[in-house]
Amino acid sequence: MRAHALWIIAVMSLAACAGGPKPSAPAGADIAIMDDLPINGIIMSRVSAVVCAKGPFDTAPPSTDALNALKQQAAAINANGIYRVKYVTTGLVDRCMVLPGTGATGIAYRNGPAAQ
Repeated sequence: MRAHALWIIAVMSLAACAGGPKPSAPAGADIAIMDDLPINGIIMSRVSAVVCAKGPFDTAPPSTDALNALKQQAAAINANGIYRVKYVTTGLVDRCMVLPGTGATGIAYRNGPAAQ
């Protein structure tokens, strides 16, 4: 009887996991990267992200990794885009401590009403 009850609980647990929400696009996938603020853009805030290497002898991560992390930061505040993106290689006193890293900063914006 106990084995039967445990079996039912196990099956129900697996069914609950399988019926969860379907994966969607990763956060930040639809964030636009612009050189200048669009005409209808409303500035939200400065966003920044740092991506660290896996080990002390690895090279600094590529700027695309830092850009993806930056897009996730912008998506977290419901921004539509980022402009004036700049990259920097981090040193020993930044967030990565002794690991090499790549940082990105930019200004997040949200599209406002269309200009008439």
